[in-house]
Amino acid sequence: MQLLLHPSDRPIFRLCGAAAQCHLEIRINDVTILRDISGQAHEFDLAINEWLFQGVNHVDILLSAGKKDAPFPARASFSARLRHKAARDTVRNITDIGEITWKPSPPHGHEHSDPAHTHAAAAMIEPESPEVPLLALPGQEENLQWVVQAPREQPDKSVRISSALALPPPWPVCPWSRGSVLVAHDGTQRVITGELRKLHHTLKFGGWEEIFKIRRNAVQAAYYLGSDELDAALGFPPLLNQPTWELQPLPEGPLALELAGNGKLARLLDPATGETPVILLNESAGLSATIDAWWMFGQEWLLVR
Repeated sequence: MQLLLHPSDRPIFRLCGAAAQCHLEIRINDVTILRDISGQAHEFDLAINEWLFQGVNHVDILLSAGKKDAPFPARASFSARLRHKAARDTVRNITDIGEITWKPSPPHGHEHSDPAHTHAAAAMIEPESPEVPLLALPGQEENLQWVVQAPREQPDKSVRISSALALPPPWPVCPWSRGSVLVAHDGTQRVITGELRKLHHTLKFGGWEEIFKIRRNAVQAAYYLGSDELDAALGFPPLLNQPTWELQPLPEGPLALELAGNGKLARLLDPATGETPVILLNESAGLSATIDAWWMFGQEWLLVR
């Protein structure tokens, strides 16, 4: 659809929905923002401003039965809505930009079942309508477009649903767009391992504020936050100051290198879990929190996410 919208409206974009009896991965601009391999019913509600930038943003939904070449259970399903609301409006004016729904294609001989499909809302938001908020300043003609493709079955029987969300100027430019394209080899892994160990040390002994400067600035700008709201939005700073939360040691063995952002971002994962190895643990409450760290290389290595 096309939606009249402008950064000065301070919108918060959210991707929310649910998956059942399938493994789910959501990627924005080739960066995984959600991965759930439990196969259980799962609901999500993600604020995605920090991953959206000027130009065409690629949103990919990856669904699988959990095993290569395995068929989906008959009751597998996925749905998602792209929504936005004004940053300070906690009650009204939540607008659906579009919707995706999916179910497995029916087996041969059961064609009466619902086929897989996608749907993008086709209504134009009219600024002059008294029933909806003004989504752009007078005289502005910026269009936000979300184009959803039909689901595509992959050779391994998984399903990919691709879409593109176009944000015109003056939306922010991707901060790692000018970074170098990285190569997945031992040299890159050694460098990122060293950066991760330095990060872990500063989280444990202090001084992390400077290392996370780019990340803090990006989150603050993306969600229009005041300085008093920033630590709560980042999540981990308040936990570092609580004695009940302890930073766990990094795994002793080698970590797995992952490239994303079209090869311009790198992070390390614990091969045993497939997740970030930077973990805060509250044993008394049975709670844990993770810190995901992405690096890029410009003139130097920078922690950007």
